[in-house]
Amino acid sequence: MIKPNGYRPIFTLKVDGKPFNTARILKIEVTDAAGYESDEMTVVMDDAFPHIERPREGAKLSLYLGFAEWGAPIFIGTYIFEEWERNGFERTATLIAKAADHSKSIKEPKTRAWEGTFGHIAGTIANEHNLKLVITDDLKAHPIHYAAQTEESDQHFLTRLGRKI
Repeated sequence: MIKPNGYRPIFTLKVDGKPFNTARILKIEVTDAAGYESDEMTVVMDDAFPHIERPREGAKLSLYLGFAEWGAPIFIGTYIFEEWERNGFERTATLIAKAADHSKSIKEPKTRAWEGTFGHIAGTIANEHNLKLVITDDLKAHPIHYAAQTEESDQHFLTRLGRKI
C-alpha cells in the first residue's frame, strides 16, 4: 500500500513474543486515552476460511509501527488481549486489547523521606518496580535536599518532584 505522501506503512504484531501473521490485518487502531484510563488497541482482520486463531485470554500483544522508508518499525506498546469479535457477514475478526499495566504497585500510596539526587531517587523507585530509568545526565545529577512522600504513589511523587525541577 502506498499513501499519497509516498510513505509505506509497516507494522509488526507479536503475541506472547511470537510473530503474529500480519498478512490478513485490515486495520490497526490505537487509542491513546486521557489520564489514568487505559489505552486500547483494536485490530481488524480478514477472517475468511481458514479462520484466524484467537489469542489466549490475557495474552501479551506487542505492537511496532513505522514506515518502510524509515527502517524498522518502532515499539508502540504492550497490550493485554481482552476481547474477540467475529462478524460473519463481513467475514472479519476484531481483536481488542488494553494497555498492559506493567506495575500496579507504582500507584500504591507510600510514606517515606528522600534526599540525594533526582537520579538516585528516580532510579531507586524504578528498580522497585522492575523498570529502567532513562533520563538525562543533568536530571540525574540534580540535587534534592529533602523530599517527603506522604501517602503518595511513586508515580504521583515522581511527577510532582519532576515538575519542581
